[in-house]
Amino acid sequence: AVLEFEIRYMPGEDVTRIFDEVNILIEEERRTLKEAAAEADILVEDLSAYPALDCAPDGPAARTTARLAGDRQPATTISFGTEAGIYAAAGIPTIVCGPGDIARAHKADEWIGIDELAAASRMMNRLADALQRPASEWITR
Repeated sequence: AVLEFEIRYMPGEDVTRIFDEVNILIEEERRTLKEAAAEADILVEDLSAYPALDCAPDGPAARTTARLAGDRQPATTISFGTEAGIYAAAGIPTIVCGPGDIARAHKADEWIGIDELAAASRMMNRLADALQRPASEWITR
């Protein structure tokens, strides 16, 4: 039998504690299995791991991106996995921004609206224009 599970944790949570709790449950089940059949076992394989992303919703990266995107909505926390935490852990200011809606992503008939693509294109054009100037002129502090 195969059981795949995923743990999504928030920035600031004690990830070691979470994994320790999971490992305690696995060890309890392993003992029960081995009592019934000595050859039985539970193998755990880590398929991927992404550090949580913690970005100040009112920090320079979020404010600058919102301005470039023409978005007046407050930044929010996302509840899906992304490589963004890897970049942030490397010291690169990072946020997640893009067209579409995660509720429509990664499923049959996934789609992005033409209006969403047009808005993303406008943002990229504003970014390209900004990158031609010194960062001090366009990064919102």
